[in-house]
Amino acid sequence: MARTRRKKAVGVETSTGIIVVSAYCRKCRQQLPPKNFLAATDRDIDTNGLMSICTPCINDMYEKFYQAEISMKRTILRLCRILNLAYDESAISALKTHLATMEERGKTTRSIFGIYKTKLLSVQKKSFGESVTAEDFVFVEPTTRVGGDPLEDVDVEIDQKKYWELTWGAGLTPDDYECMDFELSQWQATNKCDTHGELSLMKILCYIQNDIRKARIADTSTAQLEKRFMEAMTKAALTPDKQNAAAAGKSHETYGEWIKDIEETTPAEWWENQELYKDVDNIVEYIKLYIERPMRNFVTGSRDFTVEEISDISDTPINIIDDEEDIDFMDGE
Repeated sequence: MARTRRKKAVGVETSTGIIVVSAYCRKCRQQLPPKNFLAATDRDIDTNGLMSICTPCINDMYEKFYQAEISMKRTILRLCRILNLAYDESAISALKTHLATMEERGKTTRSIFGIYKTKLLSVQKKSFGESVTAEDFVFVEPTTRVGGDPLEDVDVEIDQKKYWELTWGAGLTPDDYECMDFELSQWQATNKCDTHGELSLMKILCYIQNDIRKARIADTSTAQLEKRFMEAMTKAALTPDKQNAAAAGKSHETYGEWIKDIEETTPAEWWENQELYKDVDNIVEYIKLYIERPMRNFVTGSRDFTVEEISDISDTPINIIDDEEDIDFMDGE
């Protein structure tokens, strides 16, 4: 029988000039061949010239992050932070073009971040020429604005604009939108707003309030606007007098339901006979039977074992033998 020779592991020379036969992945904690790793950019830390996380793990991380972010930009930004790789918008544009071409040809890939890294190299070489160095690929936090990451700010601004236009209509200023949003939140916090009709009436009030605000800024008369505002409040039944009347009716209705509940579920107590309904639930008898009696038996050594069912307490008197009578009875007296 011929013996099979084990193939000798072949090392690969990385960008740092080190021959690497296998490398350790800090994510899956396995020793893998060098072909399973992307070339490192931070050579001060990854001195073997390879990233410390293998390509399959990076692909898994991309898919996991994308499910949370629902954005290719933010997903790649998170991976760039972790892997210390430069973030570049131009490289992402090139990546999207590349993926679109693959899709037209009916091809798919999981190595999206690997393609991004390739596009980043091309973009950086175009910008810096052959003078590009490894330091040009190290991650640098994007320029921030007030409120955080510009990428997230842009998305938030777009979403906010769409929300404002869908809610209030286009053509207004951010100050108008913010004023009406604030007024609407105040109306909703203090009034019932469960139907589309109620919401529409409140939005009309917010429009008029915003017009009054702008008229006061322009130092013009607000009399007609205030009249329209009061008419709209009356139609929406939101004037203070109607609100107080509605609240009073609800209060009386609630009080009546409370009295009805008391009369149906709790026996009334006549003031002439305070003992009549003093303990309708037999709590005192329960305490005497199941708490006081066992404790007395334990402490005094008495033998009172007379126990009545709780359901029969109201009908059958409890026979608890007095200690002295029990002693006399046992002595035959």
